[in-house]
Amino acid sequence: MRIYRITTRHSQLVDVSTPHSQADISGVGFQVAYIFGFSYDSIGQGTWVAWTDSNQAYRGIYNSSNADGDNISYKIYLAKGTYKLICLASKNADRAIMQILLDGSEIASWDLYNDSMVNNALLSQDNIAVNSDGIKTITIKANGHNASSSGYYVAFSYLALFRTA
Repeated sequence: MRIYRITTRHSQLVDVSTPHSQADISGVGFQVAYIFGFSYDSIGQGTWVAWTDSNQAYRGIYNSSNADGDNISYKIYLAKGTYKLICLASKNADRAIMQILLDGSEIASWDLYNDSMVNNALLSQDNIAVNSDGIKTITIKANGHNASSSGYYVAFSYLALFRTA
């Protein structure tokens, strides 16, 4: 089996069929990792269901329980480095503040409130540091809401992590 080590200037072929030190394979990973809402690992709180809206790209997921603190988690391998996080979400008058946690630490927070429906809202956060290679847990959580919001819904289609350094 062969895998590639990606650097900012070139790709280096690394043969993992023979033993290597951790330094040989450190930083091996994807340049972009997609997490689709329906491919979750576990539900921490609430009821999360798939939804399809002809105006929203891709099939999404939302917390039908509509409660503060509802959360859902995903497992993903990330190499050490710096990432940009992108989220394709849906905004509306009944939406929560969407908090994104990486191994329990907040990496992004977005207010999903809007006075009318906005599909395909592209949200982003730069300079997310991943300090070590390994399987990470990304948690999406309803964390309060805008004073004008009437609910705690979190609705999104996918997250994408782009490695920038």
